[in-house]
Amino acid sequence: MVSKYHKEVKESMRFLDCLTNFLGTSEEQTKEEVKAELREQGIDIDNMLVQAKEMINQTIEAKKMQWLQDAPRIKEEMREQIESYNVQVPDIQTIKMKINEWLGVGGQRQEALAFFRNFDKLNDDDLRELYKEYMHLLRLKDVKPKNE
Repeated sequence: MVSKYHKEVKESMRFLDCLTNFLGTSEEQTKEEVKAELREQGIDIDNMLVQAKEMINQTIEAKKMQWLQDAPRIKEEMREQIESYNVQVPDIQTIKMKINEWLGVGGQRQEALAFFRNFDKLNDDDLRELYKEYMHLLRLKDVKPKNE
């Protein structure tokens, strides 16, 4: 397990590497040359890193808080999407044909096998209900917050 200290050092070095790469690219300076130049200009690199990390952490915390504030609204929007979905149930022959089709093709096959494992023993009403439930299950995969 990586210690908190090592993780912070690694993050700081990554930040400094990005900064020096950015600053040094136009003049083809090495990282050490950029660090020296910054120090010559009176920039405290260590302090700059601390401030940058604080700013990053504040931004992360603000994003978390925003997500927590937005979560109830997003949940309600998604619930409305789910509840507003109406399944048009076709006739029994079409349902059986669709189930056989789902059982025979790629990605949905395993999911459909689990869902329809005893479909040939079900009566017509149960098949209709099973079809509706499966369509809702497929629909749930597509439900996303409106802003995504």
